[in-house]
Amino acid sequence: MIGATVPFHPMIVDKVLLEMADTPARAVIEQTQARDRESAEIRFGEWFVWWRENFRHWTDPLRTEFNHFCVTDDAAFVGDWLSRFEPAVFADFLIRVVHAHVIERALGFRRGDEPKLITVLFGLDAYQPNKAMGLEEMTQELWRRFADQHLIETDHSELWCNFEVDCNVPIAQP
Repeated sequence: MIGATVPFHPMIVDKVLLEMADTPARAVIEQTQARDRESAEIRFGEWFVWWRENFRHWTDPLRTEFNHFCVTDDAAFVGDWLSRFEPAVFADFLIRVVHAHVIERALGFRRGDEPKLITVLFGLDAYQPNKAMGLEEMTQELWRRFADQHLIETDHSELWCNFEVDCNVPIAQP
């Protein structure tokens, strides 16, 4: 629990990320249609340019949703500092924390009568070690979903994410 009255839930991050993925999906499809191309011709780089825009401003949906839960003095202090991070660095941190929490709960580390989490994006792989994904892995997952939905043939080997952020200097410059 981050706030005093409202518990922060991984399904909220799941929902916000899916909503964020809708924006680049709509934009790249509109752009493709305007150029008289089929959606199956869209490539990762075209989609990624729009996806990356989610992390270029201070009002990104992840940051906004997170700040709703920082209501106590301690949480507000932490929330204030976290919101100073570059948006992509903040998103990477939050995605890793939430996925680690989902993995922990799936492995049976739940408190009391907490129900098992069911999320769309934060899954577990029975055939590989469970490692919490970050922003880059989440980006690749959202691209795979988009490509599958629009029948885009891809082997996913061309995926390279550059959010143009120096992670050695995670605090954003005003």
